[in-house]
Order: sequence, then C-alpha cells, then structure tokens
Amino acid sequence: MDPEHFDRDDLLADARFLQWVEGGDEALDQYWDAWMQRHPERRALVLETRRMLQSLRFPEHRLPESRVEARLQQIHRQIRQEGTAPRLRAAERMQPRRKRWMALAAACVALLVSVIGYLYQTSPALFTPEPLAYTTAYGETRTVTLPDGSTVVLNAHSSLTCASGWEATDDRDVWVKGEVFFSVRHTATDQKFIVHADSLQIEVLGTQFNVNNRRGGGEVVLTEGKVKVSDVRQTRQVEMHPGDLVAYAGGPQTLAQRKVDPEQYTAWRRQQLVFAATPLLDVAQTIEDTYGLRVVFADSALAARRFTGTIPTSDLDGLLVSLAETFDLTLERDATQVVYRLHE
Repeated sequence: MDPEHFDRDDLLADARFLQWVEGGDEALDQYWDAWMQRHPERRALVLETRRMLQSLRFPEHRLPESRVEARLQQIHRQIRQEGTAPRLRAAERMQPRRKRWMALAAACVALLVSVIGYLYQTSPALFTPEPLAYTTAYGETRTVTLPDGSTVVLNAHSSLTCASGWEATDDRDVWVKGEVFFSVRHTATDQKFIVHADSLQIEVLGTQFNVNNRRGGGEVVLTEGKVKVSDVRQTRQVEMHPGDLVAYAGGPQTLAQRKVDPEQYTAWRRQQLVFAATPLLDVAQTIEDTYGLRVVFADSALAARRFTGTIPTSDLDGLLVSLAETFDLTLERDATQVVYRLHE
C-alpha cells in the first residue's frame, strides 16, 4: 500500500485492515499501530474508516437454550389445556400468507443491504463524518473549541484540521499551518494530543503552548506544562518545560532549544505585536505573515538592524511609519508591498 496516494477505497480492499476491524488479533493491532506511527498524516483516515465499519455492525442477541426449551414446554401445555385444533387449522390457513410476508421482508432486507454495500464501496464519504477544518484570513484571529474540550486560537493566515471526534482510546491528532496557540485539556484516559506541523511533531497530555509552522520551518514555545517535540523523521526528541523555545533548523542539528519570554511570542493573542531587539528581516516576515504585505529593503544591510516596540495588530499603518521614523527611511507602498529606502 502506497501511503502517498492511498485513500479509503484502498483500506476497504485491504484484507489485513478488514481483519483488524474485526478485532481480537494482537499481531494486526501491532501492525496498524506501527503503520500509523510511520504515516501520521494518514492516522485520522485509518481510524475514521475503522470506526465507520464498526458502527455498521448489528449486535447479536441469542437466548439461552434453557429459556428456549422452557418457552416451548409452556406453549405445549397451553395447547393441551385449551384444545386448539380449530386454532391450528386457522393457523395452517395463515401459513401461506405469513410465508409470503416473510419472503417479502427478506427481499427488502437483502435489497437494503445491497444498496448500503454499493454506496459504501462507491461513496464511502457518505458514511464518514467530515473532518473539522478551521481557517483565518490575513489580519484575523479566531478561537475555537475542539471535540475534546481543548481550545485553540488561530493567528492570521492559519489553519487547523482534525477529526470530528475521538474515541476514548484514540490519540487526538491535529494538523496545523501558520501559527496556533493550544490550551489542551487532559482526559481521564490520558489520551495523547499530537500536533503535526510539517517539520515538527508535538506530543502532549494537557498543557498550553504556541506553534508557529510557516515556510517549511517550525517553532514551539511552551507556556505551561510539559511537552515532547520531535522532527518528523524522529531523529531527535526534545522535552520542553515552561519558557522553552524549540525551533526546527534543518541540517544535522535538527532541533534548537533555548529559553525565551513566552509573552513576547504569544502577544498576538492579546492583539499585540511585540518586538524586542528583533532584526528587521524578522519584523518584515511578521508583517507578511500577519497582513499579507511584502516588505522590501532596498539596501540589504537594513535587514540586520534591530527594532524594539509594541504595536496593536490593528494598526499596520502605525507599525510601518514607526519603522520608517526609527531608522530614518523613506516609505513607498502599494497594495501588495512596501519598500524602505535610506534617505539620500
């Protein structure tokens, strides 16, 4: 099975998957657990498909043999006591009609099962709840509550996707793009909460942290609790404590860890942008991520200068003017970009 291109139809055609859905096979449990660990981006699809198949089962209810025998004896006694020859003859006359009704009912059930089977094979999406997807536009933030009661805040131009619900034994997997702040609720069954952010994977039980997942890199800042962060290749894992920042840098040293002030990195939740001796190159990237406005420095040396200040996120014009006045620059702006130049 090619994990890059397979879909729900491939799962339904996989004998090992169908046997795993039936349950009771530890070897298959281990196989699919390992498969989902190797391909976390497919985990939600696998679990949703399994849950869908299990929901279509009809429970069997069998009466104990002793109860069946006792009921038959009771019927026989009533027949002997009441004298039911006329009734039996009437019942015999009803037999053909009853058989016809039973045949018709059986045909209807068979037709219904066939229709469900056909739809299940050709349109499996009809049987599977749609995943939840949340997005924000440039200049917008959004707070949402996830199915487990956890809350998240999406920064501008960001997205989050997750299953429409989790079983008590499922991992709670979510996928993010952009920047998202998490306040994860701990569950009675100690379910893992796993954030997939392209280059990074963050595993928690219950805590608060900020994830920035843009331009192929990744950054996590922990404000409360404890989390484990690993790169997607699982070559290194880092345990974080409050005040830690872990960034994906690429290359041999996959993860870089340092202490920071979390308030600076989560100020966007309070509708603020906080810069503390921040290189103008990073300020420019923040402006583009938040507002979709490209910032260009005519003199490349300007990108290394550092800016300190706190600006409301609603005041883009004020931020652009502050940069020009602080570094004595001219400002040229159109609908898509702003260009800074040194005064001649």
